[in-house]
Amino acid sequence: MGHHRKNSVVGIGTALVVAVTLLVAGCTRSIPVAEPTTAAPSTAAPDSSTSLGGSTAAPTTATPVPPRPVVRGIAENLASVPLPAIAAATKRGGTSNPVRPVDEEPLTSDGKPEVLYVGAEFCPYCAGERWAMVVALSKFGTFSGLTTIHSSEGDVPTLSFLDATYSSEFVSFNPIELQGQDREPLEEATEAERALFERLGRGGFPFIDFGGTAVQSGGSVDVTNLIDRDPEEIAATLAASTDSDTDPTSLEGNVNAVAGGFITTICGLTGDQPAEVCAAFDTTI
Repeated sequence: MGHHRKNSVVGIGTALVVAVTLLVAGCTRSIPVAEPTTAAPSTAAPDSSTSLGGSTAAPTTATPVPPRPVVRGIAENLASVPLPAIAAATKRGGTSNPVRPVDEEPLTSDGKPEVLYVGAEFCPYCAGERWAMVVALSKFGTFSGLTTIHSSEGDVPTLSFLDATYSSEFVSFNPIELQGQDREPLEEATEAERALFERLGRGGFPFIDFGGTAVQSGGSVDVTNLIDRDPEEIAATLAASTDSDTDPTSLEGNVNAVAGGFITTICGLTGDQPAEVCAAFDTTI
Protein backbone atom coordinates (compact mmCIF):
# COMPACT_ATOMS: atom_id res chain seq x y z
CA MET A 1 0.00 0.00 0.00
CA GLY A 2 3.11 2.12 -0.40
CA HIS A 3 3.05 4.70 2.41
CA HIS A 4 6.01 6.40 4.04
CA ARG A 5 5.68 5.53 7.72
CA LYS A 6 6.63 7.78 10.61
CA ASN A 7 7.51 6.45 14.02
CA SER A 8 4.92 6.97 16.73
CA VAL A 9 3.98 6.21 20.28
CA VAL A 10 0.95 3.98 20.62
CA GLY A 11 -0.75 4.75 23.89
CA ILE A 12 -3.76 2.48 23.83
CA GLY A 13 -4.35 2.13 27.59
CA THR A 14 -7.80 2.43 29.07
CA ALA A 15 -10.01 5.29 28.00
CA LEU A 16 -13.24 6.64 29.34
CA VAL A 17 -16.12 4.74 27.77
CA VAL A 18 -18.61 7.25 26.47
CA ALA A 19 -22.04 6.69 24.93
CA VAL A 20 -22.46 8.67 21.72
CA THR A 21 -25.57 9.19 19.63
CA LEU A 22 -24.01 9.24 16.16
CA LEU A 23 -25.58 11.36 13.46
CA VAL A 24 -22.92 13.01 11.32
CA ALA A 25 -19.81 12.89 13.46
CA GLY A 26 -16.16 13.46 12.80
CA CYS A 27 -12.90 14.00 14.62
CA THR A 28 -10.83 17.12 14.36
CA ARG A 29 -7.11 17.43 13.71
CA SER A 30 -4.92 19.11 16.31
CA ILE A 31 -1.82 19.21 14.11
CA PRO A 32 -1.21 19.67 10.39
CA VAL A 33 -1.17 16.77 7.97
CA ALA A 34 2.21 15.07 7.98
CA GLU A 35 3.74 16.46 4.82
CA PRO A 36 7.37 17.05 3.87
CA THR A 37 6.66 20.52 2.50
CA THR A 38 6.50 23.93 4.09
CA ALA A 39 2.97 24.71 2.92
CA ALA A 40 0.70 25.99 5.67
CA PRO A 41 -2.27 23.83 6.65
CA SER A 42 -5.77 24.83 5.68
CA THR A 43 -7.80 26.83 8.16
CA ALA A 44 -11.13 25.41 6.92
CA ALA A 45 -13.37 24.14 9.70
CA PRO A 46 -13.80 20.37 10.01
CA ASP A 47 -17.21 18.73 9.61
CA SER A 48 -17.71 18.37 13.34
CA SER A 49 -15.83 17.84 16.56
CA THR A 50 -15.56 14.71 18.62
CA SER A 51 -17.21 14.99 22.02
CA LEU A 52 -15.05 12.21 23.43
CA GLY A 53 -12.30 14.45 24.74
CA GLY A 54 -8.60 13.74 24.60
CA SER A 55 -5.40 15.73 24.52
CA THR A 56 -4.75 18.16 21.70
CA ALA A 57 -1.03 18.34 22.32
CA ALA A 58 1.39 16.32 20.23
CA PRO A 59 4.22 14.58 22.11
CA THR A 60 7.69 16.01 21.75
CA THR A 61 9.35 12.64 21.16
CA ALA A 62 8.27 9.75 18.95
CA THR A 63 9.27 6.12 19.34
CA PRO A 64 8.60 3.13 17.07
CA VAL A 65 5.15 1.54 16.99
CA PRO A 66 5.35 -1.75 18.92
CA PRO A 67 4.23 -4.90 17.09
CA ARG A 68 0.50 -5.50 17.11
CA PRO A 69 -1.00 -8.98 17.21
CA VAL A 70 -2.69 -10.24 14.07
CA VAL A 71 -5.90 -11.82 15.31
CA ARG A 72 -6.81 -14.80 13.18
CA GLY A 73 -10.35 -15.23 11.96
CA ILE A 74 -11.47 -11.60 12.02
CA ALA A 75 -10.62 -10.82 8.40
CA GLU A 76 -12.12 -14.13 7.29
CA ASN A 77 -15.37 -13.47 9.17
CA LEU A 78 -15.71 -9.97 7.77
CA ALA A 79 -15.07 -11.25 4.25
CA SER A 80 -17.84 -13.83 4.74
CA VAL A 81 -20.63 -11.41 5.71
CA PRO A 82 -23.49 -12.61 3.46
CA LEU A 83 -24.31 -10.38 0.50
CA PRO A 84 -28.09 -10.84 1.02
CA ALA A 85 -27.72 -9.48 4.57
CA ILE A 86 -25.74 -6.47 3.36
CA ALA A 87 -28.20 -5.80 0.52
CA ALA A 88 -31.24 -6.04 2.82
CA ALA A 89 -29.73 -3.66 5.37
CA THR A 90 -28.79 -1.26 2.58
CA LYS A 91 -32.34 -1.26 1.25
CA ARG A 92 -33.73 -0.63 4.75
CA GLY A 93 -31.25 2.18 5.33
CA GLY A 94 -29.05 2.41 8.40
CA THR A 95 -26.92 5.50 8.03
CA SER A 96 -27.61 9.20 8.40
CA ASN A 97 -24.37 10.18 6.64
CA PRO A 98 -24.37 8.45 3.26
CA VAL A 99 -21.76 8.78 0.55
CA ARG A 100 -22.31 11.92 -1.54
CA PRO A 101 -21.43 12.30 -5.23
CA VAL A 102 -18.73 14.72 -6.37
CA ASP A 103 -17.41 15.69 -9.78
CA GLU A 104 -13.65 15.47 -9.46
CA GLU A 105 -10.74 14.26 -11.53
CA PRO A 106 -10.62 10.44 -11.53
CA LEU A 107 -8.57 9.02 -8.67
CA THR A 108 -6.63 5.96 -9.82
CA SER A 109 -3.70 3.80 -8.75
CA ASP A 110 -2.01 0.91 -10.58
CA GLY A 111 -4.46 1.37 -13.44
CA LYS A 112 -7.47 0.83 -11.17
CA PRO A 113 -9.92 3.19 -9.46
CA GLU A 114 -8.65 4.12 -6.01
CA VAL A 115 -10.45 4.31 -2.69
CA LEU A 116 -8.58 6.79 -0.51
CA TYR A 117 -9.14 6.70 3.25
CA VAL A 118 -7.74 9.38 5.57
CA GLY A 119 -8.16 8.80 9.28
CA ALA A 120 -6.51 8.78 12.68
CA GLU A 121 -6.02 6.10 15.31
CA PHE A 122 -7.26 8.26 18.19
CA CYS A 123 -10.56 8.91 16.40
CA PRO A 124 -13.56 6.81 17.54
CA TYR A 125 -15.54 7.52 14.37
CA CYS A 126 -12.65 6.25 12.24
CA ALA A 127 -12.68 3.18 14.46
CA GLY A 128 -16.31 2.55 13.61
CA GLU A 129 -15.90 3.22 9.91
CA ARG A 130 -13.09 0.72 9.45
CA TRP A 131 -15.46 -2.18 10.20
CA ALA A 132 -17.76 -1.25 7.31
CA MET A 133 -14.81 -0.51 5.03
CA VAL A 134 -13.29 -3.95 5.55
CA VAL A 135 -16.66 -5.65 5.00
CA ALA A 136 -17.17 -3.71 1.76
CA LEU A 137 -13.66 -3.92 0.34
CA SER A 138 -13.46 -7.63 1.13
CA LYS A 139 -16.10 -8.19 -1.57
CA PHE A 140 -13.62 -6.86 -4.14
CA GLY A 141 -10.32 -8.20 -2.81
CA THR A 142 -8.41 -9.62 0.13
CA PHE A 143 -6.86 -8.09 3.23
CA SER A 144 -3.88 -9.56 5.01
CA GLY A 145 -2.04 -8.43 8.11
CA LEU A 146 -4.99 -6.64 9.73
CA THR A 147 -4.45 -6.07 13.45
CA THR A 148 -6.71 -4.84 16.22
CA ILE A 149 -6.51 -1.69 18.33
CA HIS A 150 -8.85 0.55 20.32
CA SER A 151 -9.34 4.22 19.62
CA SER A 152 -7.68 6.24 22.37
CA GLU A 153 -10.81 8.40 22.57
CA GLY A 154 -13.92 6.46 23.50
CA ASP A 155 -12.12 3.08 23.66
CA VAL A 156 -13.81 1.83 20.48
CA PRO A 157 -12.49 -1.56 19.27
CA THR A 158 -11.36 -1.47 15.68
CA LEU A 159 -8.98 -2.76 13.05
CA SER A 160 -5.71 -1.16 12.06
CA PHE A 161 -4.68 -0.64 8.44
CA LEU A 162 -1.11 0.12 9.53
CA ASP A 163 1.18 -2.38 7.79
CA ALA A 164 -1.78 -4.36 6.42
CA THR A 165 -2.02 -5.09 2.70
CA TYR A 166 -4.94 -5.24 0.29
CA SER A 167 -5.02 -7.08 -3.03
CA SER A 168 -7.72 -6.71 -5.69
CA GLU A 169 -7.98 -6.94 -9.46
CA PHE A 170 -10.82 -4.40 -9.41
CA VAL A 171 -9.90 -1.54 -7.09
CA SER A 172 -6.92 -0.06 -5.25
CA PHE A 173 -7.15 0.86 -1.57
CA ASN A 174 -4.98 3.61 -0.11
CA PRO A 175 -5.45 4.01 3.67
CA ILE A 176 -3.56 6.79 5.44
CA GLU A 177 -3.63 7.17 9.22
CA LEU A 178 -2.39 10.73 9.64
CA GLN A 179 -2.33 10.71 13.44
CA GLY A 180 -1.72 8.10 16.09
CA GLN A 181 -3.18 7.35 19.48
CA ASP A 182 -1.81 10.56 20.98
CA ARG A 183 -2.57 12.70 17.90
CA GLU A 184 1.08 12.51 16.88
CA PRO A 185 2.02 12.32 13.18
CA LEU A 186 1.84 8.71 12.03
CA GLU A 187 1.70 8.39 8.24
CA GLU A 188 2.31 10.95 5.50
CA ALA A 189 -0.04 12.15 2.78
CA THR A 190 1.10 13.46 -0.58
CA GLU A 191 0.37 17.04 -1.52
CA ALA A 192 -2.49 15.88 -3.77
CA GLU A 193 -3.99 13.65 -1.05
CA ARG A 194 -3.71 16.45 1.45
CA ALA A 195 -5.51 18.83 -0.91
CA LEU A 196 -8.45 16.43 -1.30
CA PHE A 197 -8.65 15.89 2.45
CA GLU A 198 -8.64 19.61 3.18
CA ARG A 199 -10.97 20.68 0.37
CA LEU A 200 -13.53 17.87 0.21
CA GLY A 201 -13.19 16.55 3.76
CA ARG A 202 -12.60 19.97 5.36
CA GLY A 203 -9.85 18.44 7.47
CA GLY A 204 -12.15 16.15 9.49
CA PHE A 205 -11.69 12.44 10.18
CA PRO A 206 -12.63 10.07 8.71
CA PHE A 207 -12.52 11.03 5.03
CA ILE A 208 -13.07 8.60 2.15
CA ASP A 209 -12.74 9.41 -1.56
CA PHE A 210 -14.15 6.86 -3.98
CA GLY A 211 -12.21 7.33 -7.20
CA GLY A 212 -13.04 11.02 -7.46
CA THR A 213 -16.75 10.26 -7.98
CA ALA A 214 -18.03 10.26 -4.40
CA VAL A 215 -16.83 11.08 -0.90
CA GLN A 216 -17.77 10.59 2.71
CA SER A 217 -16.70 13.06 5.35
CA GLY A 218 -17.33 12.16 8.98
CA GLY A 219 -18.50 8.88 10.44
CA SER A 220 -21.59 6.84 9.65
CA VAL A 221 -21.19 3.74 11.84
CA ASP A 222 -22.82 4.03 15.27
CA VAL A 223 -19.93 3.45 17.66
CA THR A 224 -22.23 2.76 20.60
CA ASN A 225 -22.82 -0.70 19.07
CA LEU A 226 -19.09 -1.43 19.28
CA ILE A 227 -18.07 -0.24 22.74
CA ASP A 228 -17.42 -3.03 25.27
CA ARG A 229 -17.34 -5.71 22.57
CA ASP A 230 -14.36 -7.83 21.60
CA PRO A 231 -13.20 -7.46 17.99
CA GLU A 232 -13.68 -11.19 17.48
CA GLU A 233 -17.27 -10.91 18.70
CA ILE A 234 -18.00 -8.01 16.36
CA ALA A 235 -16.63 -9.89 13.34
CA ALA A 236 -18.47 -13.10 14.25
CA THR A 237 -21.76 -11.22 14.76
CA LEU A 238 -21.47 -9.60 11.35
CA ALA A 239 -20.56 -12.91 9.70
CA ALA A 240 -23.70 -14.49 11.17
CA SER A 241 -26.04 -11.72 10.03
CA THR A 242 -29.01 -12.56 7.82
CA ASP A 243 -31.38 -10.64 5.56
CA SER A 244 -33.65 -10.22 8.59
CA ASP A 245 -31.01 -8.21 10.47
CA THR A 246 -32.00 -4.82 9.07
CA ASP A 247 -32.70 -2.83 12.24
CA PRO A 248 -30.67 0.37 11.64
CA THR A 249 -30.01 0.69 15.37
CA SER A 250 -28.38 -2.75 15.60
CA LEU A 251 -24.74 -3.61 14.97
CA GLU A 252 -25.55 -5.75 11.94
CA GLY A 253 -28.16 -3.43 10.44
CA ASN A 254 -26.00 -0.34 10.78
CA VAL A 255 -22.59 -1.69 9.72
CA ASN A 256 -24.04 -3.69 6.83
CA ALA A 257 -26.02 -0.69 5.56
CA VAL A 258 -22.89 1.47 5.60
CA ALA A 259 -20.89 -1.29 3.91
CA GLY A 260 -23.62 -1.64 1.28
CA GLY A 261 -23.40 2.04 0.46
CA PHE A 262 -19.65 1.64 -0.01
CA ILE A 263 -20.13 -1.46 -2.18
CA THR A 264 -22.62 0.20 -4.54
CA THR A 265 -20.33 3.19 -4.87
CA ILE A 266 -17.33 0.98 -5.69
CA CYS A 267 -19.43 -0.98 -8.20
CA GLY A 268 -19.95 2.30 -10.00
CA LEU A 269 -16.18 2.59 -10.29
CA THR A 270 -15.53 -0.97 -11.46
CA GLY A 271 -18.25 -1.21 -14.11
CA ASP A 272 -20.33 -3.46 -11.86
CA GLN A 273 -17.53 -5.95 -11.36
CA PRO A 274 -17.38 -8.50 -9.88
CA ALA A 275 -20.82 -9.24 -11.26
CA GLU A 276 -21.83 -11.61 -8.47
CA VAL A 277 -21.25 -8.85 -5.91
CA CYS A 278 -22.73 -5.88 -7.72
CA ALA A 279 -25.80 -7.77 -8.98
CA ALA A 280 -26.88 -8.33 -5.37
CA PHE A 281 -27.57 -4.60 -5.08
CA ASP A 282 -29.45 -4.04 -8.32
CA THR A 283 -32.74 -3.50 -6.49
CA THR A 284 -31.49 -1.88 -3.29
CA ILE A 285 -30.90 1.74 -4.37
